[in-house]
Amino acid sequence: MNIKDLFKKIANIGDLSTLKTSKKDTLVNAVNEVKDGLSNTTEISDTTTTTTSTWSSQKISTELGNATPSDYEQVKADVEKLKSDVGTARTNLINSVNSTIDNL
Repeated sequence: MNIKDLFKKIANIGDLSTLKTSKKDTLVNAVNEVKDGLSNTTEISDTTTTTTSTWSSQKISTELGNATPSDYEQVKADVEKLKSDVGTARTNLINSVNSTIDNL
């Protein structure tokens, strides 16, 4: 078997149409698609908190373990305040829409 035939045989291992990628013309393009997708994932970083990174599960567990009862009470109060603010905003929006309709 010559080298050209060997490369053809290697290139045709498996049925490319069964790949779960959108690029099925070559194995290299399919692998590159997977790599590109992986490069768009969220980074795990225990030292920074950004919109493109997250803490590790160990860091999250540690931080939750460090939370005090007053921290939980503050979160509960913040959630209740948020619910109230959303309710007020909803009521104001409905009143504004009704007023606009009445003035038509």
